[in-house]
Amino acid sequence: MRYLLVVLWIFMGCSDNGTKASSPVDMGLDQDALVDMAADTSATDAGVDTGSSPTCEVSTGAFPRRLSLPNSEPNGVFDPSLALDPNTQRLWMSYSGVTGPAGSGAVSTHLAYSDDRGQTWCDFGVVNASQPEPNPPAAFAGRAAKWHHETSSIVYDPAADAQARWRLVWMQYLHIEDDDPATEDRHFEYGWIAQRTAATAEGLVSAPATKLFGGLPYYSPGVEAYNEAVPGGSPAVRWDNDPTLQGCLVFAEPGLLAVESKLWMAVVCARSMSDTSVELIELDHATNTWSARSTLLTPFNGAQINAAITGFNAPDLFTVGNTVHLLISPVVAQYAGCLGYTVDTQTGLVVDLDGNGPDVIYGLEATEGALQTGACTYHEASELGVIYGDTLFSGVQFQLFATGTTF
Repeated sequence: MRYLLVVLWIFMGCSDNGTKASSPVDMGLDQDALVDMAADTSATDAGVDTGSSPTCEVSTGAFPRRLSLPNSEPNGVFDPSLALDPNTQRLWMSYSGVTGPAGSGAVSTHLAYSDDRGQTWCDFGVVNASQPEPNPPAAFAGRAAKWHHETSSIVYDPAADAQARWRLVWMQYLHIEDDDPATEDRHFEYGWIAQRTAATAEGLVSAPATKLFGGLPYYSPGVEAYNEAVPGGSPAVRWDNDPTLQGCLVFAEPGLLAVESKLWMAVVCARSMSDTSVELIELDHATNTWSARSTLLTPFNGAQINAAITGFNAPDLFTVGNTVHLLISPVVAQYAGCLGYTVDTQTGLVVDLDGNGPDVIYGLEATEGALQTGACTYHEASELGVIYGDTLFSGVQFQLFATGTTF
């Protein structure tokens, strides 16, 4: 997003403290400021009392229809991700709930479930609750700070160890009210891709949050020590010596998918203001190692579709039968709908099966009255079709809509 570009400029040309990028790594996208909504949580784990009588809501009406989720935050919901429990046929959704204005409010990661293929959603509580950070970095002593956890993705991974077959990943970073308009208060150097794993989806709520990997600024002098003191341990993976990922200043908007015996993650990598890409990385369970698999999309791919597209954001991987698909939001100043690609499981590359480029899933124009439209998700077990998010100028700013559009 545009905010991410600003942050990258600060990091590349200024002080140690200055890596700032908007969360849903938007490569020129206004959404990032808004996407704060995507997920704000803190380094402190928050438990939840699910109780015996969950709160549930039914969404009805013709498609596209607004998706109603129980116990939502006052300023709405965004960044949905779907996964199916093959044992119970229960559909799970992780999503962001927003309290307060876009860009400065608190965002938390929620879990909900549906036993009727998405028609009714029941609240399962908050996985990552937004909380203040009382001890920000020394350079920002006395400044109000809080942890943002954005753009979560949930997956059931049958090839994983039995105690880790459910995984939730998200982007976590420190939001500091620094009075610097250039940073938009986002400090991605104090941030990483975080994860929780558990034997069940329900277990994710109480599972410990750990660090999976961070961008290059994570290891900057004076920054690494602070990050390492935050609960969650050291990052499980470092990309310093990887020829593809070593230059990534910010990783954002991870999307997970279990593919055969591997686990895939599509993630946005920003190396500079003009050099961004959507990368595919892979977890090999046999060796328990992550590696860079392929580059899915670059700004060049966007320009081939429309000269106004400057990049891509919010990747979502899913399968229909044995075919892997990628849903992605092109960036035109902000999210501009969602495009669908097929991904070759042998090469890890997007393919153009009919020679006509990606399928337009939900136009390239934002919904009327919305600043941006995008961040889509899909699951073949759901009856909702493609789900997309709107960021509105006023009222409840973050809303989800179900299209009924299927693959």
